[in-house]
Amino acid sequence: MVEALRQDGACSPLLARLLAGRDIRTPDEARRYLNPSPDDLLDPLLLPDVGLAVDRLRAAMTRGERVMLFGDYDVDGISAVSIYKELCGRLGLDAVVRIPRRLSEGYGLSRTAVLEAKAAGVSLLITADCGTTAFEEIALARQEGVEVIVTDHHQVPHELPAAVATINPWRADSTYPFRGLCSAGLAWKVAAAVALQPWGREAQASLASWTDLAALGTIADVMPLRSENRYLAAAGLRVLTQGQRVGVRALKKVAGMEGKPVGVGTVGFVLGPRINAAGRMGDAAMGVELLTTTDEAKAARLAQHHQRDNEARRAIEEGVLREALAQAGRLDLRTTTAIVVAERGWHPGVIGIVAARLVERYYRPAIVVAIDPATGIGKGSGRTIQGIDLYQALTECADHLIQFGGHRMAAGLTVQAERLESFQSAFSEAAARQAGPDTFEPALSIDADVTLGDCSWNTLEEISRMAPFGPGNPEPVLVLRGVALADARQVGNGHLRLILRAPSMPSLTGVSASGSMTLPAIAFGQGHRLREALDLSAGMDVAFTLREDRWQGERRLQLQVKDFLPAASLQPPRRRPAAGESRPEVSAAGAAPV
Repeated sequence: MVEALRQDGACSPLLARLLAGRDIRTPDEARRYLNPSPDDLLDPLLLPDVGLAVDRLRAAMTRGERVMLFGDYDVDGISAVSIYKELCGRLGLDAVVRIPRRLSEGYGLSRTAVLEAKAAGVSLLITADCGTTAFEEIALARQEGVEVIVTDHHQVPHELPAAVATINPWRADSTYPFRGLCSAGLAWKVAAAVALQPWGREAQASLASWTDLAALGTIADVMPLRSENRYLAAAGLRVLTQGQRVGVRALKKVAGMEGKPVGVGTVGFVLGPRINAAGRMGDAAMGVELLTTTDEAKAARLAQHHQRDNEARRAIEEGVLREALAQAGRLDLRTTTAIVVAERGWHPGVIGIVAARLVERYYRPAIVVAIDPATGIGKGSGRTIQGIDLYQALTECADHLIQFGGHRMAAGLTVQAERLESFQSAFSEAAARQAGPDTFEPALSIDADVTLGDCSWNTLEEISRMAPFGPGNPEPVLVLRGVALADARQVGNGHLRLILRAPSMPSLTGVSASGSMTLPAIAFGQGHRLREALDLSAGMDVAFTLREDRWQGERRLQLQVKDFLPAASLQPPRRRPAAGESRPEVSAAGAAPV
């Protein structure tokens, strides 16, 4: 496999090893992986019920119907609704946007929204990132003469709602080859299916420009960056970098990112949280306005509002996290398989982020519940680790809950306060049934052994060809074995700066007094390991990713250290499964559907 990739001449021996480790077997597979193209996209009409949805949209055009776009209040739902709104604009459809308020209405399609749609003269309602389990609400809509198209990627129950179309790749009868599309990705595929029709050609010219919205949802919802998602993410990041969308330019400006490139991290930690903030603190519909407006002044006002909401969210989050950590800290991790913390008065808008922080800290599935002091009803949000299917665990605890929904890595629930203790016990038992011997031991997956001589600008350039990185396509982790330590010191806010040395090798970044090659390395958050590093100065194994570092106008290579151990301690590289299951991936803040 590796030899075939090397002989093709499309990549270096190291890149060939990295691709082979991701189960990329042939030169043709390598070309498709390294150069995501719209030509490699799957036929959108293969998705369940997309053909029915396209026909219904055609009928709506013909009859001049009014459409309601109903979405979730997270980035995925907001992005999906934004795609549908612009698609409806291209088709000449009158579309109104309806996104529930998290604090007063909660997640998903409601009777209130259905009756509002009827009163507003809506005859077609399209959901985005919800609807798969809205049986009663969709039955009511049908009774009221409002037909529904569901766009959702959450787990599917045994039955489907009475919708005109239920577009969900997780349907049991789905033969679609890829299940990893988020709702924004599904909305983009619906638009692509419309663009194939003679009457839908107006949408064709906009498909490329809508990849930025698909990328926002895909990355913020922590979807696997494989198959079609690689194209949507790569193309969308280019559009986001170019700032073609007025609202994106305004949001980048308030975030201090004006004119800068947008990568996966920018979406996950800069743009995504700000878009999410409106839904967490108030009205998520403003996110759709921000992403679809063409008015520069309006975009600037909306971006400032999102910035203020995000600052308020961060302040509230810090307080809830502090209290949640205090509760979790009293648990015995030797016997704890899952964490459930709850408190009256916690803000429901930040519990998903706090759950993600608990998972990062304790490497256990975690659910954070905010209890309404007036009603005694708790709204919970959960995150999990690889190896523990959160949705399945909640299914086994359904008798203790009022309701729940979500997917493998993130979910939401509603529970009576008096049932919390029994739920916690049942949830821990459900997690334990899924766990294996090493489930709760985070492992670092190694992609390849290298030498300091391999750490070159050419290597960095070749690894960059494998981007975008994220779940399903993590950034390659390399290992240097037996390197010596030339210097180590604490820097910044608890970081560890190292200078690694390998004797008798050609210099890339400079020559030390002894004539040996050295490279700088940074271990973020590991300043407390200074003494350990000094004790290993004669020889250590270092796991790292290769980075470009800019400091005072200078550009240099730098190793970003993931871990270091005594020489010969790290396990040899192993093949990385295509699904990325060998490395635990923790859901990022703001990635949950609830």
